[in-house]
Amino acid sequence: ITAINNATSLSNVESAETNGLDAMDKILTVLEELEAAKTTANSVISNAYGSYVQSDYSEAGWTKLTAAKESAITEITSTTSLSVVDSAKTSGLDAMDAVLTAVEELAAAKTAALAEINSTYLSYETDDYSVTAWADLAEEKTKAISAINSAASLNEVDSAKTGGLNAMDKVLTVTEELALAEAR
Repeated sequence: ITAINNATSLSNVESAETNGLDAMDKILTVLEELEAAKTTANSVISNAYGSYVQSDYSEAGWTKLTAAKESAITEITSTTSLSVVDSAKTSGLDAMDAVLTAVEELAAAKTAALAEINSTYLSYETDDYSVTAWADLAEEKTKAISAINSAASLNEVDSAKTGGLNAMDKVLTVTEELALAEAR
């Protein structure tokens, strides 16, 4: 409007009008802005998903990663709120990033199994065992730790942990040794 008011000729008025109309045409409506944001957010999610390598994940991990991507895209696509687009994009990226690789899953399983072996061992009381039985208990703990550390799969970790816990549990206390001796 200012350019039109300041025009000194008809051609300047027409030029100002054309420029003003072109500039107004470039302004996005709320719906256009929302759709543009959705397109961008879905592209960011899809590109991030595409950067992950399926062979780096367990089947369950890849399924979680894919579900996180699909959930984000569904939320982004179905929303009518610009702020939800951004939060869904951020949540989707965070959810995908939180999925552990197979190597990370194995390391976490080993850490948890070792913690359980150690805490179970610490729950035993030295005074409840003969010197020989206490040494056997410590040996079973050591074997379990070694088996867990050398495990190459989640099943091997679980098997080593369960085996170690069962082996430690089978070591007889003094009371159990006496009861067994009396029963003979």
